[in-house]
Order: sequence, then structure tokens, then C-alpha cells
Amino acid sequence: MSRSPGKSRSTAGVKSTAKGKRPGRSPVNDVERERWGAMIRPDLLLGLRKLALDRGVSPYAVLDYAVEAVLRKATSAR
Repeated sequence: MSRSPGKSRSTAGVKSTAKGKRPGRSPVNDVERERWGAMIRPDLLLGLRKLALDRGVSPYAVLDYAVEAVLRKATSAR
């Protein structure tokens, strides 16, 4: 009794319905993410995503705006 390599006895006559590795979202050239190069707190990122969805812009654009506002406030306080 010889078996073909790679098949077990229980699945010898059964055709697999699996389609193999399912592709996810294709990689995006995310220049803004690379520019920051830092970890962001998950709760902050979720808040940024919510604001971005409400405004219809990129979460990184919201982050840029927030950081610029903090820097403007810090420089005006001097």
C-alpha cells in the first residue's frame, strides 16, 4: 500500500476547498508613517483614527496637525 507524498489517508480522496494564502490589503507606499518612525500609543492612535474618519482625512494628517498645534503652543509660551 503506497501513498503519494504529502497526502494523509483521511484526505486522500477529498478535494480541498481552501484557496491557499488569501491576500490582504496590498502594501501602500506610506511615506508619512515612515517619516514619524516611532511607536504611537494605541489609545492615541485610535482617537486619531476616529477624528480622521470624522474629518475624512488621513490619521497621519490629524497627527501632524496635533503636533504642530502643540509646538505652536510651546513656542508662544516662551
